[in-house]
Amino acid sequence: MKDLGPLHYFLGVELVSNSDGILLLQRKYINDILLRFDLANSKHVSTPLHSKQDWNSTSSSLLSDPSICRQMVGCIQILHAPDPIFILQASQFLHQPRQSHLQAVKRIYRYLKGTSHLGLQLHRKSSPLLTIYSDSYWAGCTSTTRSTTGFCILLRDNLISWAAKKQPTVARASIEAEYRALTVAATEATWLQYLLRDLGFFLASPIMAKCDNIGAIHLAHNPVFHSRTKHVALDYHFIREKMAQGDLLVSHVHDFLSIS
Repeated sequence: MKDLGPLHYFLGVELVSNSDGILLLQRKYINDILLRFDLANSKHVSTPLHSKQDWNSTSSSLLSDPSICRQMVGCIQILHAPDPIFILQASQFLHQPRQSHLQAVKRIYRYLKGTSHLGLQLHRKSSPLLTIYSDSYWAGCTSTTRSTTGFCILLRDNLISWAAKKQPTVARASIEAEYRALTVAATEATWLQYLLRDLGFFLASPIMAKCDNIGAIHLAHNPVFHSRTKHVALDYHFIREKMAQGDLLVSHVHDFLSIS
Protein backbone atom coordinates (compact mmCIF):
# COMPACT_ATOMS: atom_id res chain seq x y z
CA MET A 1 0.00 0.00 0.00
CA LYS A 2 1.16 3.52 -0.78
CA ASP A 3 -0.17 6.92 0.21
CA LEU A 4 -0.88 8.74 -3.06
CA GLY A 5 -1.88 11.99 -1.33
CA PRO A 6 -5.15 13.92 -1.72
CA LEU A 7 -7.55 12.66 -4.37
CA HIS A 8 -7.76 14.91 -7.43
CA TYR A 9 -9.16 12.74 -10.24
CA PHE A 10 -11.14 9.50 -10.16
CA LEU A 11 -13.25 7.71 -12.80
CA GLY A 12 -13.60 10.78 -15.00
CA VAL A 13 -14.45 13.13 -12.10
CA GLU A 14 -12.14 15.95 -11.05
CA LEU A 15 -12.22 16.89 -7.34
CA VAL A 16 -11.39 20.51 -6.48
CA SER A 17 -11.19 21.51 -2.81
CA ASN A 18 -12.58 24.91 -1.81
CA SER A 19 -13.72 26.72 1.32
CA ASP A 20 -17.17 25.08 1.24
CA GLY A 21 -16.01 21.52 0.64
CA ILE A 22 -15.39 19.72 -2.64
CA LEU A 23 -16.44 20.67 -6.18
CA LEU A 24 -16.94 17.74 -8.56
CA LEU A 25 -16.10 18.59 -12.18
CA GLN A 26 -15.99 16.58 -15.40
CA ARG A 27 -14.07 19.04 -17.56
CA LYS A 28 -11.38 16.61 -18.66
CA TYR A 29 -13.84 13.87 -19.50
CA ILE A 30 -16.05 16.28 -21.49
CA ASN A 31 -13.03 17.61 -23.39
CA ASP A 32 -11.92 14.05 -24.12
CA ILE A 33 -15.25 12.98 -25.63
CA LEU A 34 -15.48 16.25 -27.61
CA LEU A 35 -12.09 15.44 -29.14
CA ARG A 36 -13.09 11.84 -29.72
CA PHE A 37 -16.10 12.81 -31.85
CA ASP A 38 -14.46 15.84 -33.56
CA LEU A 39 -16.63 18.41 -31.78
CA ALA A 40 -13.89 20.26 -29.88
CA ASN A 41 -14.07 23.24 -32.26
CA SER A 42 -17.86 23.37 -32.43
CA LYS A 43 -19.81 26.41 -31.24
CA HIS A 44 -21.44 25.96 -27.85
CA VAL A 45 -25.19 26.49 -27.27
CA SER A 46 -27.11 27.58 -24.17
CA THR A 47 -29.72 24.78 -24.16
CA PRO A 48 -29.28 20.98 -24.51
CA LEU A 49 -32.10 20.54 -27.04
CA HIS A 50 -34.18 22.61 -29.42
CA SER A 51 -37.56 23.58 -27.96
CA LYS A 52 -39.38 21.87 -30.85
CA GLN A 53 -37.28 18.72 -30.98
CA ASP A 54 -39.41 15.81 -32.23
CA TRP A 55 -37.75 12.50 -31.44
CA ASN A 56 -40.48 10.48 -33.20
CA SER A 57 -40.21 12.26 -36.52
CA THR A 58 -39.51 9.96 -39.48
CA SER A 59 -38.77 12.74 -41.97
CA SER A 60 -35.00 12.26 -41.74
CA SER A 61 -33.17 9.23 -43.06
CA LEU A 62 -31.81 6.32 -41.05
CA LEU A 63 -28.11 6.40 -40.27
CA SER A 64 -26.01 4.08 -42.42
CA ASP A 65 -23.65 3.56 -39.47
CA PRO A 66 -25.57 3.87 -36.17
CA SER A 67 -22.54 2.93 -34.04
CA ILE A 68 -21.32 6.54 -33.79
CA CYS A 69 -24.64 7.76 -32.42
CA ARG A 70 -24.75 4.87 -29.95
CA GLN A 71 -21.21 5.58 -28.77
CA MET A 72 -21.97 9.28 -28.31
CA VAL A 73 -25.05 8.55 -26.19
CA GLY A 74 -23.18 5.93 -24.17
CA CYS A 75 -20.40 8.40 -23.33
CA ILE A 76 -22.78 10.97 -21.80
CA GLN A 77 -24.75 8.53 -19.66
CA ILE A 78 -22.22 8.84 -16.81
CA LEU A 79 -22.36 12.65 -16.72
CA HIS A 80 -24.10 14.56 -13.92
CA ALA A 81 -25.16 17.13 -16.57
CA PRO A 82 -27.25 17.88 -18.55
CA ASP A 83 -30.63 17.06 -17.08
CA PRO A 84 -30.96 13.25 -17.32
CA ILE A 85 -34.29 13.64 -19.14
CA PHE A 86 -32.43 14.59 -22.31
CA ILE A 87 -30.12 11.60 -22.10
CA LEU A 88 -33.15 9.38 -21.45
CA GLN A 89 -34.85 10.70 -24.58
CA ALA A 90 -31.75 10.15 -26.71
CA SER A 91 -31.34 6.59 -25.39
CA GLN A 92 -34.79 5.47 -26.56
CA PHE A 93 -33.98 5.56 -30.29
CA LEU A 94 -30.63 3.81 -30.44
CA HIS A 95 -32.07 0.69 -32.12
CA GLN A 96 -32.72 2.69 -35.31
CA PRO A 97 -31.21 6.17 -34.94
CA ARG A 98 -31.94 8.75 -37.63
CA GLN A 99 -30.04 11.77 -38.82
CA SER A 100 -32.23 14.02 -36.66
CA HIS A 101 -31.32 11.96 -33.58
CA LEU A 102 -27.62 12.35 -34.32
CA GLN A 103 -28.02 16.11 -34.70
CA ALA A 104 -29.86 16.28 -31.37
CA VAL A 105 -27.08 14.34 -29.62
CA LYS A 106 -24.48 16.64 -31.17
CA ARG A 107 -26.39 19.61 -29.77
CA ILE A 108 -26.15 18.06 -26.29
CA TYR A 109 -22.38 17.83 -26.80
CA ARG A 110 -22.26 21.50 -27.86
CA TYR A 111 -24.17 22.37 -24.69
CA LEU A 112 -21.65 20.39 -22.63
CA LYS A 113 -18.80 22.33 -24.20
CA GLY A 114 -20.19 25.60 -22.86
CA THR A 115 -21.00 24.22 -19.39
CA SER A 116 -17.97 22.02 -18.69
CA HIS A 117 -16.81 24.51 -16.03
CA LEU A 118 -19.97 23.87 -13.99
CA GLY A 119 -19.87 21.18 -11.35
CA LEU A 120 -21.57 19.62 -8.36
CA GLN A 121 -20.72 21.26 -5.04
CA LEU A 122 -20.51 19.02 -1.98
CA HIS A 123 -20.58 21.01 1.25
CA ARG A 124 -18.30 19.99 4.08
CA LYS A 125 -20.76 20.87 6.85
CA SER A 126 -24.17 19.32 6.37
CA SER A 127 -26.75 17.97 8.80
CA PRO A 128 -28.45 14.60 8.13
CA LEU A 129 -31.66 15.87 6.49
CA LEU A 130 -33.07 14.24 3.34
CA THR A 131 -35.25 16.28 0.97
CA ILE A 132 -37.01 14.93 -2.12
CA TYR A 133 -38.05 16.96 -5.16
CA SER A 134 -40.20 14.91 -7.53
CA ASP A 135 -41.94 15.74 -10.79
CA SER A 136 -43.39 14.03 -13.83
CA TYR A 137 -43.84 14.84 -17.49
CA TRP A 138 -47.36 13.56 -18.04
CA ALA A 139 -47.81 11.70 -21.36
CA GLY A 140 -44.50 13.16 -22.50
CA CYS A 141 -43.69 10.33 -24.91
CA THR A 142 -45.61 11.04 -28.09
CA SER A 143 -45.33 7.47 -29.36
CA THR A 144 -46.46 5.58 -26.22
CA THR A 145 -48.14 8.43 -24.23
CA ARG A 146 -46.26 7.24 -21.16
CA SER A 147 -45.17 9.73 -18.54
CA THR A 148 -41.62 10.38 -17.38
CA THR A 149 -40.61 10.30 -13.73
CA GLY A 150 -37.95 12.69 -12.51
CA PHE A 151 -36.60 13.28 -9.04
CA CYS A 152 -33.60 14.52 -7.10
CA ILE A 153 -32.66 13.89 -3.47
CA LEU A 154 -30.59 16.26 -1.36
CA LEU A 155 -28.73 15.52 1.87
CA ARG A 156 -29.20 19.01 3.31
CA ASP A 157 -27.52 21.11 0.58
CA ASN A 158 -25.79 18.23 -1.19
CA LEU A 159 -27.34 16.59 -4.25
CA ILE A 160 -26.68 12.86 -3.79
CA SER A 161 -29.20 11.09 -6.05
CA TRP A 162 -31.18 11.92 -9.17
CA ALA A 163 -32.89 10.05 -11.97
CA ALA A 164 -35.24 10.29 -14.94
CA LYS A 165 -37.14 7.22 -16.10
CA LYS A 166 -40.14 6.45 -18.29
CA GLN A 167 -43.03 5.03 -16.29
CA PRO A 168 -43.90 1.37 -17.07
CA THR A 169 -47.62 2.01 -17.66
CA VAL A 170 -49.76 4.79 -19.12
CA ALA A 171 -51.08 7.23 -16.51
CA ARG A 172 -54.67 8.22 -17.17
CA ALA A 173 -54.39 11.44 -15.17
CA SER A 174 -51.64 13.84 -14.20
CA ILE A 175 -52.34 13.10 -10.52
CA GLU A 176 -51.45 9.46 -11.09
CA ALA A 177 -48.23 10.33 -12.93
CA GLU A 178 -47.16 12.76 -10.20
CA TYR A 179 -48.06 10.31 -7.45
CA ARG A 180 -46.07 7.50 -9.05
CA ALA A 181 -43.09 9.85 -9.39
CA LEU A 182 -43.39 10.67 -5.70
CA THR A 183 -43.47 6.97 -4.85
CA VAL A 184 -40.33 6.19 -6.86
CA ALA A 185 -38.49 9.08 -5.18
CA ALA A 186 -39.69 8.03 -1.71
CA THR A 187 -38.51 4.47 -2.33
CA GLU A 188 -35.03 5.72 -3.28
CA ALA A 189 -34.94 8.03 -0.25
CA THR A 190 -35.96 5.16 2.06
CA TRP A 191 -33.05 3.08 0.76
CA LEU A 192 -30.69 6.03 1.34
CA GLN A 193 -32.08 6.41 4.86
CA TYR A 194 -31.21 2.77 5.63
CA LEU A 195 -27.77 3.20 4.06
CA LEU A 196 -27.03 6.27 6.19
CA ARG A 197 -28.22 4.38 9.26
CA ASP A 198 -25.80 1.53 8.50
CA LEU A 199 -22.99 4.12 8.22
CA GLY A 200 -23.87 5.55 11.63
CA PHE A 201 -25.75 8.67 10.44
CA PHE A 202 -29.29 9.06 11.72
CA LEU A 203 -31.72 11.56 10.22
CA ALA A 204 -32.58 14.45 12.50
CA SER A 205 -36.13 14.69 11.11
CA PRO A 206 -38.49 12.83 8.74
CA ILE A 207 -37.78 12.82 5.01
CA MET A 208 -39.21 15.94 3.38
CA ALA A 209 -40.98 15.31 0.06
CA LYS A 210 -41.69 18.28 -2.24
CA CYS A 211 -44.24 17.93 -5.03
CA ASP A 212 -45.80 20.56 -7.33
CA ASN A 213 -49.13 18.76 -7.81
CA ILE A 214 -51.83 19.63 -5.26
CA GLY A 215 -53.93 16.63 -6.25
CA ALA A 216 -51.11 14.17 -5.57
CA ILE A 217 -50.52 15.78 -2.17
CA HIS A 218 -54.21 15.50 -1.27
CA LEU A 219 -54.16 11.86 -2.35
CA ALA A 220 -51.21 11.22 -0.04
CA HIS A 221 -53.03 12.76 2.93
CA ASN A 222 -56.58 11.54 2.23
CA PRO A 223 -57.23 7.84 3.05
CA VAL A 224 -60.35 7.77 0.81
CA PHE A 225 -60.00 6.66 -2.81
CA HIS A 226 -62.08 8.02 -5.63
CA SER A 227 -62.89 6.32 -8.93
CA ARG A 228 -59.87 7.61 -10.87
CA THR A 229 -57.23 6.50 -8.35
CA LYS A 230 -58.32 3.02 -7.19
CA HIS A 231 -55.83 1.35 -9.53
CA VAL A 232 -52.85 3.06 -7.83
CA ALA A 233 -53.57 1.45 -4.46
CA LEU A 234 -50.13 -0.21 -4.15
CA ASP A 235 -48.24 3.06 -4.45
CA TYR A 236 -50.86 4.72 -2.26
CA HIS A 237 -50.38 2.30 0.63
CA PHE A 238 -46.59 2.68 0.45
CA ILE A 239 -46.75 6.47 0.80
CA ARG A 240 -49.49 6.27 3.46
CA GLU A 241 -47.46 3.78 5.49
CA LYS A 242 -44.34 6.00 5.42
CA MET A 243 -46.42 9.01 6.45
CA ALA A 244 -48.20 7.07 9.22
CA GLN A 245 -44.85 5.95 10.63
CA GLY A 246 -43.66 9.56 10.70
CA ASP A 247 -40.80 8.85 8.26
CA LEU A 248 -42.14 11.04 5.42
CA LEU A 249 -43.68 14.51 5.20
CA VAL A 250 -45.24 15.60 1.90
CA SER A 251 -45.69 19.29 1.06
CA HIS A 252 -46.19 21.54 -1.94
CA VAL A 253 -43.49 23.33 -3.91
CA HIS A 254 -44.00 25.78 -6.77
CA ASP A 255 -43.50 24.44 -10.28
CA PHE A 256 -40.00 25.79 -10.92
CA LEU A 257 -38.34 22.34 -11.00
CA SER A 258 -40.41 20.96 -13.85
CA ILE A 259 -38.50 18.44 -15.98
CA SER A 260 -40.69 19.04 -19.01
